Amino acid sequence: MNNFLYEKKHIVVLVFLLSLSFTLITLSIRSRDKLAEIEKTILFFVSPILKVSNIPKEWTKDLWKNYLDLKDFRKENVKIKKQLHALQNIQKKFWELKSEISRLHTILKVKEEKGFKYHTAKVIGKEKNVFSKTVLIGKGRKHNIKQNMIVINSQGLVGRIDQSHLYTSRVLLITDPRSPVHVRVQRTRTQGVFSMINATKGIVEFVSKDSDILPGDLLITSGLGEIFPKGIYVGYVVKSKNDSSFKKLIVEPAVNFNKLEELKIMEEIKGKLK
Repeated sequence: MNNFLYEKKHIVVLVFLLSLSFTLITLSIRSRDKLAEIEKTILFFVSPILKVSNIPKEWTKDLWKNYLDLKDFRKENVKIKKQLHALQNIQKKFWELKSEISRLHTILKVKEEKGFKYHTAKVIGKEKNVFSKTVLIGKGRKHNIKQNMIVINSQGLVGRIDQSHLYTSRVLLITDPRSPVHVRVQRTRTQGVFSMINATKGIVEFVSKDSDILPGDLLITSGLGEIFPKGIYVGYVVKSKNDSSFKKLIVEPAVNFNKLEELKIMEEIKGKLK
């Protein structure tokens, strides 16, 4: 019996309160003065129960308010994340633009030889295979780019125009085995023929065996061979070694061929000599 009452305690309390309310109403009808003291006594004991019963309601109200606040916070968080993502994209574009401006500023500082007009073009494609090493630039016959024009950048000699189309041209790099370059050591004027072994290393052959060569010596175009004008940077001597009747020079190219982006094309002005 006790267990049953304990399990149904909420129902018992409710029945008790209803009975008490009914009794109060009945007594209030009969004698309202006598009932005042009884009402006070009963309310004294009942009010804590009423307060406790109001707690779930307040708790539910606070929980709902917190949920609404959390929902607003989530919306605001999503908005902030979108703004942050947009700012990150702007920052990436800014750094790319800054890098491009820096490269263009460098290419504009290239010393321009008299007798030539210069065109600036971007590399828009690359091709590397055993038989050909070329890049594609975004200027062609429409921009007066023609076959065999010399191509340089801020570091030195890059190659020459191999094919010119209407809006694009193909540049044959000096890393291609079909593109040897006649060079001389700037310090001693010793001459030889430069060719690339790979994208980071070249050699100079047919150098006089008794020539004075030191590591770090600068190699420039000699102007022989009727292709490349004289005085363009080609590379730097790393070391030299004797090879039969000649010396062979191991050379680091002046140009980083793995990072070609903006190039300059040299257009010879008619009536001027190289």
